[in-house]
Amino acid sequence: VFYRQPFQVNQDYSNIARLVQDKYKRLWISSLAGVEVLGPGFKQIYSSNKVTYIKDKPLSAKTNDILISHDTVWIVCYKRGINLYDLNFHKLKTFMPGDGSGLTDDYIQRLFADSHVHIWLCGSNHLYMYQKDKFRPFNFNKDGRAFTVNDIAELPDGDIMLASKSFLCQLKGNNFTCKRISSLLIDDNNVIWVSI
Repeated sequence: VFYRQPFQVNQDYSNIARLVQDKYKRLWISSLAGVEVLGPGFKQIYSSNKVTYIKDKPLSAKTNDILISHDTVWIVCYKRGINLYDLNFHKLKTFMPGDGSGLTDDYIQRLFADSHVHIWLCGSNHLYMYQKDKFRPFNFNKDGRAFTVNDIAELPDGDIMLASKSFLCQLKGNNFTCKRISSLLIDDNNVIWVSI
């Protein structure tokens, strides 16, 4: 054992959502207990529950995903929104549902960065693409019901594969149209994972 989550009264809070590494080779750990940053020897450098400056506190103590894009850390705060931090754990920006940014879903379960520098958010009702401080929502269900994306991956040509609760979809990178992929192997249309 190289690292163990700090003891939590609620054992579920020890569940790790994701690990990412920054350019300094530090590990950023997102869990329902918050965010920890570990340096050499797995020594704690930052912890979201030890942030002293109010302006740097995350929206929620619980986090359920994390992504590093260039020098920006995207942290999904469970059912509250998204905080952007620099690599020294200083808050840069906050996005909350209904704040005018285009984000409307209160639950974001997955973040993804493609090779075209787009950040994708898999929400409870929409897929979002981040562009210039705004979120562009997508819903490829023709009947308007929630389009929940479980997983996302990128093909070598830049197209995006979406595993959704509705179907498997190939999202064309040049015009953002969705090509539904059907298979006899997918009988309930709830696709959980996709991998290239």
